[in-house]
Amino acid sequence: MQMSLHKWGTHVLADPRVAGFAVINLSKLPTHIGLGLFSWETLKVSAIMLPLVPLGVWIGMRVLKYIPEKPFYWVATLALGLSGHKLAFDAWVG
Repeated sequence: MQMSLHKWGTHVLADPRVAGFAVINLSKLPTHIGLGLFSWETLKVSAIMLPLVPLGVWIGMRVLKYIPEKPFYWVATLALGLSGHKLAFDAWVG
């Protein structure tokens, strides 16, 4: 995969990850609803903000054209690693 990224660019790295996160998060939705983790207030705010998602995607794809592949990869990997450590720490500490 690393060799093919050099030919296709950073969007090849970003697009599958975004799609993967979307599928995983949508699959968790019924469980979260069943556990009562959503309030009507948060669902209303989410519904109001939903139309802004395409704008965020559009801006992200435009910005991605100007970011070199190697720094993008390392920043994305670092951010995912830090968020994973934070989640593990929160689960361990309680």
